[in-house]
Amino acid sequence: MKNVFKYLTLLAAVAFCAFSCQTVPPDNSHVDPAADVAAHPIPALSINVTVTADDAATVSVTAEGPAAYISILVDENDEDQTALIDPAKLYAGAYESVAGVVSKYDANNPASLDLSDLEPNTVYQVYAVTASTSGVVGEIMNAQFTTTDSGIPVPVDGGILGPGQCGIQFSEGVSYDDSKPATAKYYAYNRIRVNSSGAITNPGLVGDAHVAVRVANGAVAVFTVTLDGENPLPDGACYTVSYPAGAFKDAMGNECEALVSAPALDAEGAWEPEGLGGRLETAPFELVDDDAEAEITYLSTPAYTFSIPEGVSLSTVTKTAAASMKVIHINGSRKSETVYDLAYGTEWGAMSATTLILPVPADLVLSGGDELQIAIAANSVEDIYGNPNAAIEHTYGVSFGYTVDDVIGEYLVSGASYFGARYNEADWSFTVAASDDPEKGNIMITSFYGFNLPNPSYGLFDGDTGVVTFAPFFYLGGFVYPDFEYATGKTADCWLDFVGLTYDYLKYWFSGGSQGSNAPVTLNMPASGTLDGISDVWGYEYDAYILPDSGDPADIAEDAESASYDYNFFEITPVSKVVVAPDPVSMRPGIIKACKAAPAKNFVTRAPEAKRIRK
Repeated sequence: MKNVFKYLTLLAAVAFCAFSCQTVPPDNSHVDPAADVAAHPIPALSINVTVTADDAATVSVTAEGPAAYISILVDENDEDQTALIDPAKLYAGAYESVAGVVSKYDANNPASLDLSDLEPNTVYQVYAVTASTSGVVGEIMNAQFTTTDSGIPVPVDGGILGPGQCGIQFSEGVSYDDSKPATAKYYAYNRIRVNSSGAITNPGLVGDAHVAVRVANGAVAVFTVTLDGENPLPDGACYTVSYPAGAFKDAMGNECEALVSAPALDAEGAWEPEGLGGRLETAPFELVDDDAEAEITYLSTPAYTFSIPEGVSLSTVTKTAAASMKVIHINGSRKSETVYDLAYGTEWGAMSATTLILPVPADLVLSGGDELQIAIAANSVEDIYGNPNAAIEHTYGVSFGYTVDDVIGEYLVSGASYFGARYNEADWSFTVAASDDPEKGNIMITSFYGFNLPNPSYGLFDGDTGVVTFAPFFYLGGFVYPDFEYATGKTADCWLDFVGLTYDYLKYWFSGGSQGSNAPVTLNMPASGTLDGISDVWGYEYDAYILPDSGDPADIAEDAESASYDYNFFEITPVSKVVVAPDPVSMRPGIIKACKAAPAKNFVTRAPEAKRIRK
């Protein structure tokens, strides 16, 4: 119980104004108490209390004989505090609490107090004291009473306390009776529940929820709503809380009335609780790309689908739906774009409560090597709780669907030489075969610039993208070339060091890496059997060394005579698997005319211990 009794200092006349402004008892401290009491006995007091209502009572005090004044004090407390009160100060009206009065003795009119605004079902203490007619103060008399409580507890305030949590404050202290439990329900976003006439065809109820109840601070009931006692409600869900009559009781056993809560439509067509409940904040959800790992060929699929996360259902209603398909057409190093903006409901939309479908427009044509970008804007669709989707964008590579068989064969290169020198035919051939060592690549060059290679150059062919990749340079081998012409009218058996490489790599090689890109040789295949140059230039470089009379490659020394040095590069234009050269292309000024590729020359492989010589 409360203890609001206040112990004040003596306030003289001011204190009495708080107690009906009665006359202050005269100061009789000069009177001899023993002599006075013998002549003027201190009368006994009788305290009578009548409770007139849950919050009201009347206190009257009578004296059994003549007295000077009677002082009364009322305090809210369930314990007698007489031992802590100074009778003289009480007689003088120096204490203040719930109510008090100092009255001059009147045999025909007992001293009294009419009390109001009391707490129901609460213990109060009454203290009274009087003095003899000459002013000698007697002992304090005490009585206590308890107010009644016939009113039921009623809610006076309430609202949302947090996510999935709401509360009610009652008019008085209550306890929860779990034999009459509160119940909770949760609801989906309702906009798919309204028919063409605007009438609600289904209240949108998703299911019953668990509600835990506790009473805080004596009079506040806290409700925590979950799906099964542990898991929270879905983002965006509306929930309501109801309880039956008697779920809450006050200290006297008075039972509360029932509270029935239900959802109602707000201005946007979403559920809001009427009564007790709340709605959780919405949160974006991620769409799941069903086709992210699917193989897409240039025949194209008829539609692309996206799913929403497990446990969430899709509303068939949108807000600002927006989706698009962009095709990036790739032709060698050249790109172009075609964009299709899709209208929801006519060109794309919800196929079911769990799937979005984006059909391919009739005029959208995909070819091998293209990229297809599909984008769905944020807030395009909602789940049934009102949660919007997060933005999504995916890029698909459109596969050519090639195999190694599409790239193997003999190719004729037609192009202009960048540098004129010995043996610089403008047309020449190379041969691609399936690799004999899968760890080095899936293809290999077996002849190059008219020479059969003892050491093939390995590369990779990507059948999806149609791209062929070789190293930026590849060593084609050292070999003996009989009767090599190294000066006008002069020939000799020579040793040739022969490499194929890109022009950029040549600059990179001879400048210590300060120029050029050291980029690999890359070709693409726009159609089966045809290669197109991505790297700008591809060619060869060689050194020729005159062999000693012995003709043994192992005898080549650092001071061997260099017969020739040459490099020659060609701009790679589309090349096809043909054996007859196509029509010559335009020549750069000063470059020798194009001619057919010479037959492949056989040569002797360098001895294993021989060293490659470079000057």
